[in-house]
Amino acid sequence: MAKPSGKKPGKNEPQPYSKVITKEAKTDKGLFTVHKVDEKYFYEIPDTLFEREMLMVTRIAKTASGLGFGGGKLSEQVLRWQKK
Repeated sequence: MAKPSGKKPGKNEPQPYSKVITKEAKTDKGLFTVHKVDEKYFYEIPDTLFEREMLMVTRIAKTASGLGFGGGKLSEQVLRWQKK
């Protein structure tokens, strides 16, 4: 078993999960899990969803009373998640 070196992770090295996704994180579970920590979003994407095309549709959830457009589509994009 490897022993901890006592070094701090560098800027481009992965940080421990508990240091990134803190107790203050707001989490939403669905197709994949989304965490909001401060003003940053973190996604937990299952391996089964990588390299697959997905259609992302942006819709207006709600508007001010009487304006309409609620549920209206703004845009759509095809995206593919990749590991780096």
